[in-house]
Amino acid sequence: MFGFAVIDASRLTQAQRDRYRQVYCGICREIGKVGRRLERIALSNDLVLLALVKADVAGESLQTRRVRCERHPFRRRPVLTGRAVRYAAEMNILLSYYHFLDDLADDGTLSSSILSRLFRRDSEKLKKRYLQLAAHMEQCLAAITAAEKRDETDPEVPANAFGALLGAVFVQEPAGEAAPSEETHKKLYAFGFLLGKAIYLMDAAADIQADLRKGSYNPFIRSSPDHRTRLLELVLAQCLQAYRALEPQTDREIVENVLLSGIWTAYDRKTAGKRQEKEGRRQT
Repeated sequence: MFGFAVIDASRLTQAQRDRYRQVYCGICREIGKVGRRLERIALSNDLVLLALVKADVAGESLQTRRVRCERHPFRRRPVLTGRAVRYAAEMNILLSYYHFLDDLADDGTLSSSILSRLFRRDSEKLKKRYLQLAAHMEQCLAAITAAEKRDETDPEVPANAFGALLGAVFVQEPAGEAAPSEETHKKLYAFGFLLGKAIYLMDAAADIQADLRKGSYNPFIRSSPDHRTRLLELVLAQCLQAYRALEPQTDREIVENVLLSGIWTAYDRKTAGKRQEKEGRRQT
């Protein structure tokens, strides 16, 4: 995933910020238990949203534990744990592995080669545990690769493929868990699909100038800035509507903060960083 589904901390209470951080720390801890501690380097804020929504839909009450970690070895800190948090950790490992494989195919860098090898062992175990999901994820990623190779100029084509991937991640139940009702399944898939679509589009929009300079593929290559903005706003509005259709009972303020403000904050931060980098190159 791309690190866009973050909170706008300035618009949340301290208790809400603490809960978000505790889920984040819980996922970090679970990654070390599901896989290797080094795999925590790929921890993404996006997976906090997965854990919060999955726990809410399942009616799961996340449990608080006080633990020490490598970053805070001298003082126990509260983390939230549960089935949804563990599942988010599993998906963090698997999605990171596919991300590094994609980077390796695109750039062939030493870092992507090392990271894909680091994640391979535990990802192969997870692929066996979630056999159908992993096969579906690979089909979606292949569709994105095919769109890139033919220089697809409709941004919704690859975005829909990534949406289908994330939709499947959201409806997949952790190993051994019962599936939700058919109606809930459809609503949860719709939310995951639109969130994945929004994240893909936002990442592409943020990278447009860099991709133009490098001659890399970008589905927005023929789109105007106004078109990009309108499409992003539309898909995010649809995503918010899909989330509210789930009739959330817990953490609604946090999730809506991400969808209404946090994701735009991340986008502005990323594009501002690229503008500063460009200005720095002009000055040297």
